[in-house]
Amino acid sequence: MVDRLLVLSASIGAGHLKAAEAVCGAFKECHPEKNVVHVDFLKYCDPVVSKLLEESYYFLTSRLVRK
Repeated sequence: MVDRLLVLSASIGAGHLKAAEAVCGAFKECHPEKNVVHVDFLKYCDPVVSKLLEESYYFLTSRLVRK
């Protein structure tokens, strides 16, 4: 069993953060003695890269997702 868990997410839309928080919460519930860290990796990206990823995400979800 692992001693710690690193959850990486992107702060693009509320769904990614909520899903990461749910994973962290579930892991902590099952293993309260373990260490869980949640990191928004976009905070550590170059601002240009971060903006490109964000715009690409919104473009893809607005154009390619069937409604």
